[in-house]
Amino acid sequence: MSLIDLGTKTTVSGSPLRIVLKWQGAISGYNDPSVEVAKLSTRLGLTVPSGIDEDGHMTYRSAAVKPYGSRLSLFWSELEEGNSYVIVTLDTADLKDEASFQGLADEVSTILEQSNIKAEWNVSLQGIADQQGGPEGVLSQTEGLLKEQFKAVDEKESYKDVATVSRTYSILDLKRSIVSGNHSVSAQIAVHQEDQHGTNRLTIGFPLITIEY
Repeated sequence: MSLIDLGTKTTVSGSPLRIVLKWQGAISGYNDPSVEVAKLSTRLGLTVPSGIDEDGHMTYRSAAVKPYGSRLSLFWSELEEGNSYVIVTLDTADLKDEASFQGLADEVSTILEQSNIKAEWNVSLQGIADQQGGPEGVLSQTEGLLKEQFKAVDEKESYKDVATVSRTYSILDLKRSIVSGNHSVSAQIAVHQEDQHGTNRLTIGFPLITIEY
């Protein structure tokens, strides 16, 4: 079961399914950042950006709309001479074509690897939960599906207030993890009740949620 499968099983059928996939990492050992930015932008199908000095660091930004309403963006910040930090984001407000989105994601991963950028990824999915009522019930339903797919799902952290509940998990089956607090975690589920009618916004992230939930 992919994250998209998990999302479609737990959100209202036909409702918008937002996905934000982000790669971030460092690149070093080059002579001219503008040359490297131009190469990467061209490979990603983006307009080559001009650099802007922000707080003493040269930064470059470029973005473009891709097929089926997806948006691809590049952020490049020079940390010091010969060293930069790169963030590439692929997002869609409503997933229309899973195969197209996955294909573009695979292409971006390959381009970053070929560009010698050691990037780590994170992905977040968000939609309206098909189960209404208390947020904890929605989270438990989603957690149950997660445990059906993976053998070792262990809750590590939790948060709760009047309208929101969130839990993070370690999952031994997943290679990608990140340190949060004193724990190594691979997934996060959050549910926020948006109104008095009980409409719940469900957000799932691997290894952590990186968008507002």
